[in-house]
Amino acid sequence: MTYPNREGGISEAIGFILILAVIIMTLSLYFLYLMPTMGRENEIAQMSDVKERFTEYKLNIDTLWTSRRCTSDFGPALSLGSGQTGGILGFFPFLNPPKAGAVLALNQRTENITITSDSYFLVSSGGYNDSGTIPFSPALNLNVNMTPQHFYISISSTDLPTQRGVWIDGPAWDVWVNVTPNFFNYNRFTLQTDTHGNISNFWTNWTTDWNSTDITVSTNSGARPVVNSMPVYRNIGTSTVYTVDLMNPIYGISTQFQSPQNILLSTSDNSGKITASYKVTYGFSPKVFTWPTQSMGAIEYRSNNLYYTPQTYYYQLGGVFLEQSDGSSNEVPPSISFSMVNGAPVVNVGEILLQGGVATANISGSGPITVTSAVTDINSAPFPSGNNTRWVNLTIMAASNNTAEVWNRTLQDLANRGGLPVTSYTSGRTGTVAFLNVTGNPQIYDVQLTLTQVNVSADYVMEYSPGGISREWRNEPGFSP
Repeated sequence: MTYPNREGGISEAIGFILILAVIIMTLSLYFLYLMPTMGRENEIAQMSDVKERFTEYKLNIDTLWTSRRCTSDFGPALSLGSGQTGGILGFFPFLNPPKAGAVLALNQRTENITITSDSYFLVSSGGYNDSGTIPFSPALNLNVNMTPQHFYISISSTDLPTQRGVWIDGPAWDVWVNVTPNFFNYNRFTLQTDTHGNISNFWTNWTTDWNSTDITVSTNSGARPVVNSMPVYRNIGTSTVYTVDLMNPIYGISTQFQSPQNILLSTSDNSGKITASYKVTYGFSPKVFTWPTQSMGAIEYRSNNLYYTPQTYYYQLGGVFLEQSDGSSNEVPPSISFSMVNGAPVVNVGEILLQGGVATANISGSGPITVTSAVTDINSAPFPSGNNTRWVNLTIMAASNNTAEVWNRTLQDLANRGGLPVTSYTSGRTGTVAFLNVTGNPQIYDVQLTLTQVNVSADYVMEYSPGGISREWRNEPGFSP
């Protein structure tokens, strides 16, 4: 019995198996190499976008609080998952890289900040004052570190017909507060008569006599006279004390107290017939004060990357931070700055506190999401402008050694970039506590400190689906998702 030739069927089967093997090998290579590469690129792009959204969030807050606007709502629009791009084979869903999810957490971090300073605090009354007796020699050296409210010179004399006074010498101005006698001239007639009583001769003699005494003020500013012997009190009495306030704008030197300066004060003589004293008053009082420890709050984006390193971006105290398994870093500086002005440290602290959110406000998924926030309150510490602080300490109490270390590096970097000399600050970390202490001249208040507390409310979080809002978290009593 003869059999037909079957080689054709065998060839077709072998060809199909070879084609199937090529397809399987291609898919294997795709799943093994190409898909992870595309997935990694998607996740890197997603994390870059998250950083940009958090940076945008920071800039929005900074703009609102520096312009003192508390009415505008804003918030970053984020996607909780990476995108899907499958290239030429992407029209098959199973050929797309899996979409990595993420968690958005509101105020789930436990970092706190404490600020302590030895500063001048503005008060409505009963502020700080400096007073004393003005000598003849050596001249009194008075340090004036801040613009005073009043600069009183008090003077009295027991010898009113003689001019005496007080000299006040500033860096670019000087003042004389004088006891100034007034004299008048008159023509005295002298008559000569004979034995019969008749005028035989006469002559005149110009005579000067003391009439009264005034308190006068003369000032120079920039080597130019402003006022010259201006009467402040007329016809003064013996041993009565008269007071002049040099901060009165009429004398023309009140605008000179814009920076720390040394002033010399002395009387014109040591006869004992003139006594003088000074009193400089300020609208503030010195006090060491620890501001209440505040929870800084945070908005966190915790990625669950499949192909790229899992990362957590978070916004805290005006800065953007990156946290991952090999350590943490500061990506955008917090709202703290340091600089040097006229040889003295300048410290500006924006204490931006994120409030709101509920205990269960951890939202996971892979869809788009929006955090809606608003600046609700802005309060500036009651410091006078200019040099107002002896020292200031910033302390960050973190939840882990890793977070404390990134804050330690961040504060040191801000101080170095601001040009603070290493002799003007100390910084470090002890366990989960990071700190930085700024000190100028420890004998005077020569650090310029501004502190602004900004409260930001993250009122609610919305997760969107193609048909609209699918879930909503509100910061309201009794509300639950």
